[in-house]
Amino acid sequence: MDAQTLMREIERDKVFYKKSGGGVTFSGGESLMQHGFVLEMLKLCKSAGLHTAVDTCGEVPWKNIFEVIEFTDLFLYDIKPFDTKFALDNFIKLAKTNANIQVRIPMISGKNDNSEYVADIIDIIRGHDVCLLPFHKLGIGKYAALGVPGPSENFERPSDESISAIAQTLRNEGCTVEIH
Repeated sequence: MDAQTLMREIERDKVFYKKSGGGVTFSGGESLMQHGFVLEMLKLCKSAGLHTAVDTCGEVPWKNIFEVIEFTDLFLYDIKPFDTKFALDNFIKLAKTNANIQVRIPMISGKNDNSEYVADIIDIIRGHDVCLLPFHKLGIGKYAALGVPGPSENFERPSDESISAIAQTLRNEGCTVEIH
């Protein structure tokens, strides 16, 4: 689908976006792997007066992120327990631009549900809005239907106590925290 065709589809819901306060989010895998198309769509959305968001984990060249900043109202930036220094460096660069960022942290038992993990990332995310996303197994059926092993089969949801403790630690460090 080309950008103009997609934009016509998006504009069909413009009334809904205005009433709900919503907008258009570019996500799915890593949307910034197709940053040229995403940039074109962001420009079209902004010219139509729509709120824009980009969901990313930052595992793309900095140029891909930098080029969309001007047209992005909100970055939903996933910080995962398996992130590379590259993704975290991109987050630091993005934060220095004063972009509006919501940090999203998928919480996985035994991977990042501990104070050591928070200590590793707190200097990077201090003061940001953070959304903790406790792991769930809703996607396992999709992997089974496709006949492929799911990366989540061995993962578990952290305890409520662990999630609450991490949320409080982040709040103590100046973060606004939501748990979803």
